[in-house]
Amino acid sequence: MLTLKNQILLNHSADDWDLYTINHARECDRAADEINRAIMEAVNAGMTEDEVVSAVMPVFERYSDLGACDSESLGTLNRILEKIFTGSGR
Repeated sequence: MLTLKNQILLNHSADDWDLYTINHARECDRAADEINRAIMEAVNAGMTEDEVVSAVMPVFERYSDLGACDSESLGTLNRILEKIFTGSGR
């Protein structure tokens, strides 16, 4: 039996996540690190796409005041997951 697992390394910056960096640079850097870590841990644990979303949404919600729940950040998440789980994406 052959089992393939996705293993990722994600290093998106606060700007990559479209967080509100102008007045909150340090907090946004911390948020980006935590978002990246949550996604990597979930994907590398072998979770399904839906499980990854469920696992990382609390982190996005924690940083909603920095823009993490805005359409731009969630769109970035969707593009990352599309690339991981379907091999496509831009």
